[in-house]
Amino acid sequence: MRRRLLAVCGTVPLTGCSALGRDDGSTAVPLGETDPSAWTTYRGDVAQTGSADTTLESPYELETLWSFSGSISMPSSSRPYPEPGIVVTEAAVYATAADMHTSPSALDRTTGDVLWRFDDVIDDVHDAEFYRTPVPIAIGDDIFVSTSGRLARIDGPSGELVWDVGQGVPRESPRTGTDSELYNGDSVGRLDPENGEELDSHRFRLDGVFEGLAVGDSAAVVVVRTNEGHSGQLAGYDTSDWSLEWETDVADPIWQAPTIHDGTAVALTDSSRESIRCVGGETIAFDATEGAELWRAETPDARIGPAVDEDGTVYLPHEEAGLIALEGDDGSRRWTGTSEELLESLTGDPDAWYPPIVTDDAVVLSGRGGIAIFDREDGSLRDQFDRRLQGMPGVAYGAVYAITDEGILAIRGTG
Repeated sequence: MRRRLLAVCGTVPLTGCSALGRDDGSTAVPLGETDPSAWTTYRGDVAQTGSADTTLESPYELETLWSFSGSISMPSSSRPYPEPGIVVTEAAVYATAADMHTSPSALDRTTGDVLWRFDDVIDDVHDAEFYRTPVPIAIGDDIFVSTSGRLARIDGPSGELVWDVGQGVPRESPRTGTDSELYNGDSVGRLDPENGEELDSHRFRLDGVFEGLAVGDSAAVVVVRTNEGHSGQLAGYDTSDWSLEWETDVADPIWQAPTIHDGTAVALTDSSRESIRCVGGETIAFDATEGAELWRAETPDARIGPAVDEDGTVYLPHEEAGLIALEGDDGSRRWTGTSEELLESLTGDPDAWYPPIVTDDAVVLSGRGGIAIFDREDGSLRDQFDRRLQGMPGVAYGAVYAITDEGILAIRGTG
């Protein structure tokens, strides 16, 4: 039997609604353990590393898990909402979609059988709720789905609703989460994943576009586009009490949260999208706790990211070389990729690229125009798949999972 908790809306700015208690008087529903090999949230984890605990050995086999009854299409917009996409657990693939008529869905990861669809879980949904539903969050066996009017926690294997609260979809940066907290990048806020209650909000300025929040072990860093989107700002928080510890301005805008690895936050500036073209962007590393700049590297043709591996190496999509790698300790160039094709010809318009994903042996670059898999050791191109994507892929268990305009596919490593 499906079970829905009513929501009571508050009036405090930047907060949502909180769930009422369950019939047994309890408001908290414990969460299970999350498989470290799963792809659980936007960019893989709350530190936004883009790191996937798997290998992608070539050659690759493309499989369509599920075909849509009709093609979906991404509405024309200037990205008013975070991107849709996929999370992957050992049992299932959970996908949202850009199309307002396509319900978030759960598929068996190996057979592609449909386990449930969001409009089967909750009765009173309407099509407009599904407009650009962002990447869901997987914690244990539970899935957290955001729509334009609600945040729902669903038992993944059964499709049973655990709770449903009135939390609108984040309009600027994606919601991410762990088994202890969900994070709203828009408000620098936290929610309790056991019951959906909002814990606090720490947005430090009213203006600007909050592009993302990265949360490390002891510090969190948020990025904001300022000056009508032409400049950037970073701010750091102590996660023990969420006090604001530092702020720093940068000349060019930042379009994604930084990645945090071993206490270092690495951010990419990119002015190439601006109508007034500036000198190319830079990759800048900061001490995540104190905000001190550690190093700065000129990366004028790098566009979105970064991703970082377990050793701290930084990977960036590059318009001409395909992929570049920087040393994590000083930002020096480790290698430049050897792709004979411009990355735009492999993955489409650079303004619509998704952040990179790094595995134990490969780096996955993607955009609206396709998916390219590069070797992690030297940046050579392994393979490319010409498919029109409708959301950020997920990588887990030896495969890339992606939403296309025709269905959901898996690119499995077979080596």
